[in-house]
Amino acid sequence: MADKLGLGPEVRELKIGDSFSSNKIAFHTLRYDFKPASVVSASKHASIEVGQNQQITVTHLETAGAPQTVFKGSQRPYHKECVLIIDRTTGDITLEKLSTNIQLKKTRQESQRPTGYLNSQRPPTPVEKKPSPPGRNGNSGGKNRNVTGGAKHS
Repeated sequence: MADKLGLGPEVRELKIGDSFSSNKIAFHTLRYDFKPASVVSASKHASIEVGQNQQITVTHLETAGAPQTVFKGSQRPYHKECVLIIDRTTGDITLEKLSTNIQLKKTRQESQRPTGYLNSQRPPTPVEKKPSPPGRNGNSGGKNRNVTGGAKHS
């Protein structure tokens, strides 16, 4: 495990962070339902807006050739979760308390809709109706079989 963390095998001191003793320091997590390309690089910027009723809006700013991506979600408090912060320069290891979990979903903007997109419902699925077996009429309790998408339903 020391290899994965980028640390040597020696014993290190674990520091308890200031978030345990002060409400002025907070750590939050952002969980996306989709990973935007703008998250890949640390040089890309985003803005976070906290609105009414705990609503969060995260806007990943426009980059060359790519439109801005907007995510919306809500926040919920953490009660027992923590994060381990490893400073590879100094070798310090600090445990901090997490304050808020923010769940984000990508929103679709009007300008992102494909050409020809209609606000109506999707077109109906074709249904093939097969006649009743010979010798039965429609009023004698026989059932028609509908075939939809390759599956037969009785």
